[in-house]
Amino acid sequence: HSFPTRRSSDLQAVAPARVKLSPPVVRKQPQADAFFNPRLSTQVSLGVLTPRTPKPDSIELRQQMILESLLGSMLYQRLQSHLFAEEGVSHASVELGTEFGTAVRVELALETQEDNWPQAVALLEQTIRQALQYGFSSDELQQALKSEHKHYQRNLAGSNTIHSFDLAEVLVSLDANDMLMLAPSDQLAIFEALAPQITPALIQQT
Repeated sequence: HSFPTRRSSDLQAVAPARVKLSPPVVRKQPQADAFFNPRLSTQVSLGVLTPRTPKPDSIELRQQMILESLLGSMLYQRLQSHLFAEEGVSHASVELGTEFGTAVRVELALETQEDNWPQAVALLEQTIRQALQYGFSSDELQQALKSEHKHYQRNLAGSNTIHSFDLAEVLVSLDANDMLMLAPSDQLAIFEALAPQITPALIQQT
């Protein structure tokens, strides 16, 4: 079979329809849900979805994202420290970030043995409560800052070899959040300018 060829001049650009998302409903009481599938491992998670007024892309927004990334990194390290100490807990994850500009989602999860899920829930609650009440130590923050710094440096070093598929994913994600694509060198500069000002108290306010 032969297929007709089309030149780029034959194609018409169509602007994607913008969907205006409503802010999430604020729940006054915790809500629990469960999903069962015998082929899946047991995982428990605690999460909070908080409304956020959409903000245009700016240096301040990028700085806020850096603070949130550091917070997520430190929460993850605290969960990681329990993986070998707590029986039956085998995997941890932390997701913290903006959802389409309308909300901030914070979710901590643990993979555990089937009978150990109540202990995992207690561990997640304890991790969140300790962070809210007592914050983080200077050592924890310095470790997170070093890791974040290396992340931006690696992005800059590999910026000339990024795969087109990865670039496309980045562009789609940025467009969904109405954000511009910054060069890795600019991202590194924003981080290095902010890093000396970051304290455990600032992270706790994030």
